[in-house]
Amino acid sequence: MEALRWNMLVKNVLDAAEEHQLWVPGDRIVVAVSGGPDSVAFLHIMHEISMRHVPLELICAHVHHGFRTESDDEAEKMMELAQQLGITFEWTKADVPSYMELTGQGPQEAARNKRYAFLHEVASKYNAASIALAHHADDQAETVMLHLLRGTGLSGLSGMKFKRREKMWNLFVHAFV
Repeated sequence: MEALRWNMLVKNVLDAAEEHQLWVPGDRIVVAVSGGPDSVAFLHIMHEISMRHVPLELICAHVHHGFRTESDDEAEKMMELAQQLGITFEWTKADVPSYMELTGQGPQEAARNKRYAFLHEVASKYNAASIALAHHADDQAETVMLHLLRGTGLSGLSGMKFKRREKMWNLFVHAFV
């Protein structure tokens, strides 16, 4: 049963990639990995795709936000995982609490801004075509709720766009149920 579910997840990502033209063979893609189950599973899926279906060069990117001491262990585990998979690994330790004081931003916004800045930096360093992120379906619902709280119009009733252009890179988000 697990193998069937795994194959369906891989097929789901491959189908989405074809439908939304997410990559072409040989693309270099930065895969954002938080250490949570969604992003780790997504890294494994992208690795399998790159090895068995479409030749892609992956770069695993991890941000330690500086909120929790256990994040040190997560960064270490992500580095080990990338090494096991033979994937280039980049990480940064961002002092988000200090950044919050400096900017007046809340923790989610400050962490997101620091994370995206790092992902753009990694994409630039490796001349990547795309940045890939995994989110849980709850993240999509949270995005809609935030839009509603901010007084959005009808356009804000959607969650994160599947694919968008940001600076020089395509960002694509795969949501897991």
